Amino acid sequence: MKNNSYAKIVFPLAIEGPFDYLVPEDLRAQISIGSRVWVELRGKKALGYVVGLSSVSSIPNIKPIKCLLDKKPILDQGGLLLARKIADYYCCSWGEAIDTSLPQEIRKGRSVDFVDILRKPQNPDQFQAELLLDMTGQKRWEVYFAEMRNKLQEARGVIFLVPDMQALELAAKLIKANINDEFVVSCRNKPGQLKDWIRVKEGKVKLVVGVRSACFAPVDNLGLIIVDEEQDFSYKQDQVPHYHAVGVSLMRAKIQGAKVILSSRVVSLESYFLCQQGQIKYRVLSDLSSVKTQVKIFDTRNLSDYSRIKHPIFARYILDLIANHLDRKEKVLIFLDRKGFATFAFCPNCGRVIKCPRCQTNLVLHFKENILKCHHCVYKIAVPGVCEACKSSYIRYRGFGLEKIESELSRIFPKAKIRLCERLDPDENLSEDIVLSTEVITRHSAGRFAFTVALQMDSILNQLDFRSKEKAFRILAGLLTMTDKDLIVPTSLPGNFCYKAIQNKDFGMFMEHELAERKDMDFPPYRHFAAVKLRGKLQDKVKQAGEDLSGMLKQAGETIEVVSSTNVPNIKLRGNYHWQVLFKADDPYKATALLKKNLKSFKHSGIIVTVDMDIA
Repeated sequence: MKNNSYAKIVFPLAIEGPFDYLVPEDLRAQISIGSRVWVELRGKKALGYVVGLSSVSSIPNIKPIKCLLDKKPILDQGGLLLARKIADYYCCSWGEAIDTSLPQEIRKGRSVDFVDILRKPQNPDQFQAELLLDMTGQKRWEVYFAEMRNKLQEARGVIFLVPDMQALELAAKLIKANINDEFVVSCRNKPGQLKDWIRVKEGKVKLVVGVRSACFAPVDNLGLIIVDEEQDFSYKQDQVPHYHAVGVSLMRAKIQGAKVILSSRVVSLESYFLCQQGQIKYRVLSDLSSVKTQVKIFDTRNLSDYSRIKHPIFARYILDLIANHLDRKEKVLIFLDRKGFATFAFCPNCGRVIKCPRCQTNLVLHFKENILKCHHCVYKIAVPGVCEACKSSYIRYRGFGLEKIESELSRIFPKAKIRLCERLDPDENLSEDIVLSTEVITRHSAGRFAFTVALQMDSILNQLDFRSKEKAFRILAGLLTMTDKDLIVPTSLPGNFCYKAIQNKDFGMFMEHELAERKDMDFPPYRHFAAVKLRGKLQDKVKQAGEDLSGMLKQAGETIEVVSSTNVPNIKLRGNYHWQVLFKADDPYKATALLKKNLKSFKHSGIIVTVDMDIA
């Protein structure tokens, strides 16, 4: 019998390990790698994960383990190896990576009992990856069902990922109607999540359907991971560790010898680039060449209709087109990626703009609810009757969102049935004459329209984001595939190649042009973009810490290249001031190793520092 005198333990905290602890004699025959334990850390009781066992330790006066939680290990070898790779890539601790892979009850120390099964050996040589382009959105589900049936018949497990809860409802409905095998729906806040996790762990269920966190489901003999709408940045975790479910799926499939299918209506440039490099296969199921819709790029520069009307939303030409389609009993879609009625409120007397006190961003007027909302946190207030600063009784509103458009169209077309969609259910039947929606409608293909107007696309193209053109093209392609006759795009940038590519219905033209532009600028996917993010309650301290960190990293070596050190666009969010040091790297693993080494000695009281590799 092995002498398991010492355990190597990691913690779900931003501290590197493992740390050695003494295994009491009565636990030495029971303890296993992958188990949870209670120990003392910094004078407090702490939950830790056992990642190794040893008969020797070089640490003097070693503390003993207080309690072993698990009779059987929670994590298997593959799960531990995956967590290690996540920690090395996404710049977090091993314990943080393990913690994020488990249900909340397990992370909180709840005792769990399950039947341990003999897990089949993993064969990394069986790894495969394929990218599917399905721009009309009609063929990829046939591939999904065929691949799932094949793997399930081979007694291999399947994980099916979707980007959000609405897509999850639709996916569960379609899979239930087409796949005979039982499946569980996995998402962090779903009731009974631990019960489902145990059933999967015990091998009773082979198919898991879920959002981002389902990529960690403890499926035995994993054979297939499908990532639907793989370009969607809902797959990127916005808290530490900032993992991306696509990246984790590829890591896991390589470890366990599974197949990965990435699929989308408009695939991400990063995945397309991997195909260009020969790292994964590429298959076109459908493109825009079969779409008969006419795309009209409407130049709004020097338009007399715009010069006569103050703050217009629609040109007269577009209103006439809407009227013509309504006269023919044809459905119209108006796209705008802005919620609410007005984008900001201000006092014309003193010039004060009403902002969120926690985020310092403009509050958005939601007319129907008669409130001003922050779109970055939960803060909201009733519409004020007077200015807080000068007591003037006249508050004005500028900018427009979907509620304002709904109001204007109701006035112009009083007989038309109008529907504003901010959320769509799988069974939605959009029978109204005019539908108003954000990008949500392109994700779920809720209806067919004869005529579509895509408003304010220039504002998306002009965002301070290197992916802005990619986002604009994706939205326009989605709108195009659900429009039967005409898609019109009002713009003051008619020569932009994004508009030319959508007008030509040429996906390849857009991707090749965008890749060439990214290469010239040394942007992803040719190099990795990452950010060290700092936040704290005092603005001056956050700024000083950011500048100090930037200076330190500039001297750290050639592994990373500091691009900028600045406050983020929304400098204050949820009560904290924010700063980020943006950098480029050729190798994320080497960059993470360098950052961990330098951040270990970086001390600023009251400042929280995190790293976001491959920023969204």
